[in-house]
Amino acid sequence: MFLNEVRENLEINPKVLQDQIQLRYDLNPSNDQCRKEKKKAFDLIQDQTNPCSITDLRTVIGAAGLEVFDRFYTDYKESMKEFEEYDKDGFVYDAMLL
Repeated sequence: MFLNEVRENLEINPKVLQDQIQLRYDLNPSNDQCRKEKKKAFDLIQDQTNPCSITDLRTVIGAAGLEVFDRFYTDYKESMKEFEEYDKDGFVYDAMLL
């Protein structure tokens, strides 16, 4: 239910989740229920990630003085290993092939 909240803040307190559930849904879960659900969400997030990948999101300050998107880079190490095995000529690529 609160997967995105846990993803955005891995340190979120079960009490905060409990309060949000009470406000949004008028339900009264116990602190223990929220703690267990936070653990389930955290485990799900861990299962969805690639531990060998690198992600870099960069922003810059635009003309209006606001932070704007500049670039996004993802490097999947396992995919690169397979590519290196395939690429016997030793070419070096500095871009993501889509």
